[in-house]
Amino acid sequence: MTRAEAGDCDVVTVWWNFSDALGRLNVGVCEVGADGRISRLSPCAQALLPVAGDAPPKLADVLAASSSLRAVEVVPRLHLVSAAAFPDGEWLETLAAALEADVNGVLIADERGVIEYANAAISRMSGYSREELLGQHTRIFRSGHESREVYQALWSTIRSGVTWNGSLVNRRKDGSTYVEEMTITPVPPRGRRGLRFVAVKRDATAQKRLEDLIERNDRLDLVGRMAASVAHDLANLLMPVASGAALLRGLTLHNEEAKEAVTDIEQAAERAGQLVRQLLDFVRGGRGVLAAVDTSRLLNSYTRQLQRMLPMAVQLEADVPPDLPTVVVDGMQLFQVLLNLCLNAADAMPSGGILWLKARPSADGGLVLEVRDTGTGIPESVRARIFDPFFTTKPPGRGTGIGLAIVKRIIEAHGGTVDFESEVGVGTTFTVTFPKGKP
Repeated sequence: MTRAEAGDCDVVTVWWNFSDALGRLNVGVCEVGADGRISRLSPCAQALLPVAGDAPPKLADVLAASSSLRAVEVVPRLHLVSAAAFPDGEWLETLAAALEADVNGVLIADERGVIEYANAAISRMSGYSREELLGQHTRIFRSGHESREVYQALWSTIRSGVTWNGSLVNRRKDGSTYVEEMTITPVPPRGRRGLRFVAVKRDATAQKRLEDLIERNDRLDLVGRMAASVAHDLANLLMPVASGAALLRGLTLHNEEAKEAVTDIEQAAERAGQLVRQLLDFVRGGRGVLAAVDTSRLLNSYTRQLQRMLPMAVQLEADVPPDLPTVVVDGMQLFQVLLNLCLNAADAMPSGGILWLKARPSADGGLVLEVRDTGTGIPESVRARIFDPFFTTKPPGRGTGIGLAIVKRIIEAHGGTVDFESEVGVGTTFTVTFPKGKP
């Protein structure tokens, strides 16, 4: 294949990329073979051209038999077909109108990557006006999410005359990012014009989020099944440990050292039992036993227990008004939510600090809880994952990674919400809401 033929084929690909947009303007795309017979038609061209039978006719014969059809050859063997005439040069205006009407973004750049054309869809996706884009390098869209090697491979591909298909995370004018799927077709030099690249782009952000959500839900389902299996096996293993510890305690009444060892065994078994219960609670995801509770009395009782469970260097400051609304919750699960949030907050303050617990009524008669610490804060890079089960930034042996997952599962089962705000080096505030509910 000669260079000229290769160039024509690349340009044909570009025109076919725009066939749907041209169809909305009642303009069809028709490709013919070396013998002049029709070899390919866009849907619009199929509707316009009276082609029937097994043997494809010559385009010239079809046009000669019709008084209303007109066609113009835009590159060798490829024609635009319409029921209206194409005065000289008007097909360029037709193409321009099609590109502006296309829901996909269309961008043309020279061999250096300098933008020569951008349609309205590019402006909608990126936030840049056409005037702001013309003359800029395509790197204006780079977000920093992709490596240099990705762009090197892209440019190497299209400069070698091969079409590139893929997706990139790009940056809008306002700094936000979006996922863009694109096809970049190289158009070889013709006459005095140098190499050009035509990119057809689509904003795939919503689709990517949906795919990620489906993948995450599948992963959580698998984690849930694994957790249930582990919890039941661990519970069976703990039963003889607890029984053996009780027997040993009866045999070591006069040996203080042995009694301390038995106490350590019992406490370890109890902590393991708590982990088993948390795993099972996470898997079941239910609301437990619901009842209308006096939240002021219950929270005051819980704060006294929480203070005993926190490190001595962490001071708990509670603000629990006496007239909080009655809400329908599982009291033990409410305590579990507070315990996990407070223990996480204490872990974020290894040198100690103040932990605030504040309760207030919500506008709809429910309950709002705020847990605020003065700890290290949550880095931006992990915030999207903190509620994922078994995800933890703590060192081995310091955390299971299911505490916040259980918090989220319990609250959502009650019809509530959980959110947080965090600043690295300043601290984090978790805000939890429980609706008033019905028993």
